[in-house]
Amino acid sequence: MSEQFSSSSLSGSSHPGSGCSVLDLRRLALLREFAAQRSLAAVARIAGISTSAVSQQLRRLEAEAGVRLFEREGRRLVLTPAARRLVARAEEAQTVLERAEAELLASRARLQGRVRLASFSTFAHRHLAPLLGRLSRAHPDLAVSFAQIEPAEALDEIAGRRADIAVIDEFPQMPRAVDPRLSRVHLLRDRIVPSAPARVARFAALADTPWVLEPAGTESHSWALRVCREAGIEPRVQFETPDLRVHQELVRAGIAAALLPEMLLSADREPWPFGIPDWPDPGAPDGAAGGAPAGAQAPAPATLRRDVSAVMRRGTEHSHAARAVLDAIRELLSEAEAGPR
Repeated sequence: MSEQFSSSSLSGSSHPGSGCSVLDLRRLALLREFAAQRSLAAVARIAGISTSAVSQQLRRLEAEAGVRLFEREGRRLVLTPAARRLVARAEEAQTVLERAEAELLASRARLQGRVRLASFSTFAHRHLAPLLGRLSRAHPDLAVSFAQIEPAEALDEIAGRRADIAVIDEFPQMPRAVDPRLSRVHLLRDRIVPSAPARVARFAALADTPWVLEPAGTESHSWALRVCREAGIEPRVQFETPDLRVHQELVRAGIAAALLPEMLLSADREPWPFGIPDWPDPGAPDGAAGGAPAGAQAPAPATLRRDVSAVMRRGTEHSHAARAVLDAIRELLSEAEAGPR
């Protein structure tokens, strides 16, 4: 789909009129979104309006600014240097406004505000309901909304100011690149439990067992293949699904092997009996093979985990509402890690 600015306005030879009226914050938000998405169609989809409406609003912003904001590179519409500077200042202005709003809300007797939370599925399955219940009891005037989205998309939502806090996961040797405008708070290290549908004498025997992984192309899928190959087996991937509860049920039913996070397994009241006994224990000294067969190199214990973090825009820490949500997440995860008393 080609961009719909006319060549006589934003990308042509004529210049907008001189002078600069007050810049409209909503139009600046569309400009910031274009800088991130680099596509009018993507901006329209996110803003929930038509592409022609986005084009019209950006033309008006260019007229307000009094300088050219867009130019052509072949068929692509790109920002001019002046537009990139304006985007940076618009980010700063939005941060100042958000901080002012947070300070106003903090001056009220009871904590108020709105926090948009995003997380991956396992966190939602295990912790979302207890988290929302805790927050509603402690801060009844605090409005928390939630979207279950995968980490890469969640980071885009935070950078685009469509979410305030994202809970993400990362696997060893596969760190996520985080926008410098964002800050990260480490929450926990989640142990990964290799699980077999039947007791096995050697984990090398799992090369002949069907496996269930997350879909090909995901970071989890790539990491699981690496772990299995480092353990000396090539997994026979017969099932793919992003729902880890399905992974758990396939193991329980004796159908497939899987790599399951402790965050998921800890929701069960009963101990998980399907862990592979001779796979290295993450709590063992580095390099301990735990009974690995000769010729099979077991994965180092440090690789059998994922790191879970909260990501926010820099400046969000000034929001009492966001801090309350983050503190509640930390408390909940700490209690879950400690286990029942």
